[in-house]
Amino acid sequence: MVEPVVTNAADREQLELADEEIDLESREFKNDLRQVLTTPQGRRVIFALLEDCHVFESVFSTDALVMSFKAGEQNIGQQWSAKVEQTKPGALFELMKAAAVDRAAIDRARKARRKQRSEEAATNG
Repeated sequence: MVEPVVTNAADREQLELADEEIDLESREFKNDLRQVLTTPQGRRVIFALLEDCHVFESVFSTDALVMSFKAGEQNIGQQWSAKVEQTKPGALFELMKAAAVDRAAIDRARKARRKQRSEEAATNG
């Protein structure tokens, strides 16, 4: 069970200590997130999380329950987007650029493999 940080909201000392704890946790989280964003792997994971949360797309559906579910996911994604931008301004744009470059490289590799298979099939055919 988590112990409450403040047991008496009228006690200024408890409130100040709670504020200090919250500030420390926030700084630690931002430092952790900043570290994650320094690696290509970390950037890919964060971007995948945001995509899974429908941050870059509409959540519209003719089914109200589906739309509500997706809207909830999108809300989480928007919270994470805000955390990323607060931690490192401009990072979302960097994530999108890196994802576009990664996808272009994957597409080129797929096309090259298809071409190679096609040539092999024609040679062996």
